[in-house]
Amino acid sequence: GGDDANFRFSMRDQRDGGLAQSFDDRHTSLANFRADLNPSNRDEVMISAGASRAHAGQGYVDHPENAAHTEILTNNFLQVTWQRDLGGDAELRLGASHTDNDFLAAVPFPPNLIFDESAQATRETLSAQYSHSATQDLRFVWGAEAQRDRVVSRGLSNSGPNYVNLWQCFGNLEWP
Repeated sequence: GGDDANFRFSMRDQRDGGLAQSFDDRHTSLANFRADLNPSNRDEVMISAGASRAHAGQGYVDHPENAAHTEILTNNFLQVTWQRDLGGDAELRLGASHTDNDFLAAVPFPPNLIFDESAQATRETLSAQYSHSATQDLRFVWGAEAQRDRVVSRGLSNSGPNYVNLWQCFGNLEWP
């Protein structure tokens, strides 16, 4: 990027075969992207996105009470923040984010039972923040945030999705 835009992309893939005679192999992959944009001399836009996936061997081959199985965890996120310089030592910031987490695990139990520990979780957040430096020694910040969580887990709750909604407001006054 140039003065008005900066970009960063990173990837990683890691594998571990585990110990001999154990079911403990691991494979982790992740990718992240970040963009810092300056569409004007008063505005900044920050965008972050990423994804990760991990496979992990759990349990033991010859132990039916903790039988060998694979757990898979995936995570995806997107976050966007816009910040505007309002002049006069004042600033406005708006943000939005979305995150998905999936955990897949089916644990076998003797004689022929399977316990599904799988779960899916989603979080969405919207936020706003205003800050102003009234003097060199006095600054105030106030804002609000709304957050919604959705969780589905048949093993923990054999019902439909469970929701948690959170709304919060805050205010801070800072001085030396």
